[in-house]
Amino acid sequence: MITKTLGNSDTRVSAIGQGMGLGGYSSSSGTYGDLIPVIRAGVDAGLTFIDTAPAYGEGESERIVGRAIGPIRNNVTLGTKVSPADTTADGVVRSAEDSLGRLRTDVIDLFQIHWSNPTVPIEDTMAGMERLIQQGKIRHVGVSNYSVNELKAARQALASVPIASLQVEYNLFDRSIEDTMLPYCIENDITVFAYSPLHRGRVTSGKRQIETLERIAADHDCTTAQVALSWLVSQRSVVAIPNTSRQERVLENAAAGELHLSEVEQDEISRVCSLQQQEIPTDQIRPASEDSRAAFRTLQEALDNTIGSTPSPRQLAEQIKAGDFLKPVRLMPVPGVENEYEVLEGRLRYWAWVIAFDGKKPITALVDDPS
Repeated sequence: MITKTLGNSDTRVSAIGQGMGLGGYSSSSGTYGDLIPVIRAGVDAGLTFIDTAPAYGEGESERIVGRAIGPIRNNVTLGTKVSPADTTADGVVRSAEDSLGRLRTDVIDLFQIHWSNPTVPIEDTMAGMERLIQQGKIRHVGVSNYSVNELKAARQALASVPIASLQVEYNLFDRSIEDTMLPYCIENDITVFAYSPLHRGRVTSGKRQIETLERIAADHDCTTAQVALSWLVSQRSVVAIPNTSRQERVLENAAAGELHLSEVEQDEISRVCSLQQQEIPTDQIRPASEDSRAAFRTLQEALDNTIGSTPSPRQLAEQIKAGDFLKPVRLMPVPGVENEYEVLEGRLRYWAWVIAFDGKKPITALVDDPS
């Protein structure tokens, strides 16, 4: 397994790691089951960077990771996060101490802010991070789901240590970070951890794109997922952290780290899987399906923040009006209905956009069309 430098430090991380956010930000504790053999098989195969968070399964992901890596802690680079509700200086310290207990370790290698919280000054948050560095409880500081402007503010707020990493969605379908975010990170020695690197199992979208990956995969006797992972980690400063609960998939992911794509193949993939953004009227979008959990279903619910989101839709709307939009929402066409879409990812951003522009301005979107 190839390794990459974490930020501008002397720490090396595996170019492909293990994401432990199965089921997403609000997954239940039952999602995780007994992943210990899977995690250890991944470490044995070279996937030595492990990423988790207290939000995954209400701490269960961290507990499982802690049990799995106990005997092999020295072989693992461990990343976890602090939830936006805990981003005061004292809250950051308290969150880290709770995570240390669940992870059964005395130090967190990479401690990341899971989402920004506009109600807490970034200077307050980073004061907590610096306290943890001084106490030896964390080694490096990272952020997750930050815009470029938020990342710049976070860097400025850290007086004594650099921002080592940014975690954000990046895959062959959603390449929106390549416009400004990835170049900024490369220029400033910030490692990009790509979550959902396999586009939630679909790898990419569109017949031509999929056929191209299948042909290249056949030439290398591997899977399209392995081709996609290899392409991602060939990008400078990028580390992929796919999620899986299956041991055979972990071993496939590890093998992708040894796959060598030619420059011609990499260029073809880049060309065929180019970013295809669209501007979609917000009234053509269904923001939540009937089985959506913890979702705003009406504009009034979003305005009232009935599910207690941090940041709230109103707060995010203010950032959007100031020109700070994180990334496109992801949509899928409603089968059999013309010009109507369902939100697959980005419901909070959808409502914030509607609030920011009174529903009168089309939203930037990536349309995932399975046809």
